[in-house]
Amino acid sequence: MEWIKCSERMPEDGVVVLTECGGHLNVGVGNRSGDNCPYITSAINNRELTVTHWIDFDDIPLPQPPEE
Repeated sequence: MEWIKCSERMPEDGVVVLTECGGHLNVGVGNRSGDNCPYITSAINNRELTVTHWIDFDDIPLPQPPEE
């Protein structure tokens, strides 16, 4: 698991990511505007996020879902 600096690389279009800025975590989605400028959109309120770091959800070790 490794955080990626936004200044180094942005997520690909449609990739779900965990974002961090100033100690705040959010779920976002990689997005490219009409001019192909990459940014991250909040998965919660569909607004553009200002973040410093992100990580692909596929790289996060999550627990197994409950068995019911």
